[in-house]
Amino acid sequence: MQINKPGNPRAKGQVEKANNIVETAFESGLRFTEVSDIDQLNELAERWMRYYNATQIHSRHGLTRYQAWNKIKAEQLILPPPAEYCRELAISTPKEAKVSPDLEIRFGGRYYSVKDIRGVLVGQKLLVAKNPWETDGARVATYDADGNEIWQAVPQIEFDEMGFRADAAVIGAEYKGRIDTVAQQHAKELDKLAMGADTLEEAAAKRKGKAVPFNGEIDPYKHQEDTLAARNTLYLPKQGTQMEYNRMEVAEQVLSKVEMAKLLKPRIEAAGGDWKQAVRMLQTAYPQGIEASRLDEAFDKLMNAGRLKIHRTGSL
Repeated sequence: MQINKPGNPRAKGQVEKANNIVETAFESGLRFTEVSDIDQLNELAERWMRYYNATQIHSRHGLTRYQAWNKIKAEQLILPPPAEYCRELAISTPKEAKVSPDLEIRFGGRYYSVKDIRGVLVGQKLLVAKNPWETDGARVATYDADGNEIWQAVPQIEFDEMGFRADAAVIGAEYKGRIDTVAQQHAKELDKLAMGADTLEEAAAKRKGKAVPFNGEIDPYKHQEDTLAARNTLYLPKQGTQMEYNRMEVAEQVLSKVEMAKLLKPRIEAAGGDWKQAVRMLQTAYPQGIEASRLDEAFDKLMNAGRLKIHRTGSL
């Protein structure tokens, strides 16, 4: 509601005039009668209203107010919504709704089509409010070129008892394509422009034939050439150390004392040696084990170990 500014009585002149008529033509007579309760006052006010509207001539059109009222046609008279809906409007606030790929929004448990909203995009969030002129209607906030807010009514989508849209295409009888958004319309125009075609079919044929967009007039690497030339950038190789490659180091297997014993015991005993004495020598000479390739070396050492020399006869 816009509050009237001081010094501008014409902004609410009709209200002031109506109050003046009630005060002078109706309330002035109340001093000559006794009113006992509010019901009696309302009865007197209603009777005076019917009398005044039926008999008093209006200076602007020369008719009584009832006569002027009867000239209004049914299609010209806009009736207000039910009282309950008006109370809902008073406490309801606009809410955001996301546009679906079908150019629909959900608001208040109902679905509405926003395909007629100029510039609407899939995934866009729209500000939606109840429509004061339709109990099941909704309005969407749009903006004109000057940024002024304009509320545009959007139609509700009706569904049949099986959950299908009432305006859906009938299979085998008709086909209804999805309306393109502004972004999709622009994309199609850009497609024709890039392929140098007048129609989408011609553009698709050129693309299928591997035609170069924009007739090859655009160099996608021109900015790189210009940048390198402007900065005088050259490639300077740096000195480095060659990485070693194709070289595999194989570590030889090291036999533990237990593994040495398993391999040497049969050979020493077969040669007639004292195995217990040989074990003590192995533990002393090879406490960490020995490489597998040196096993024969260890055997020869045991066979020729001075006073511990092993003889085939079994004596030392």
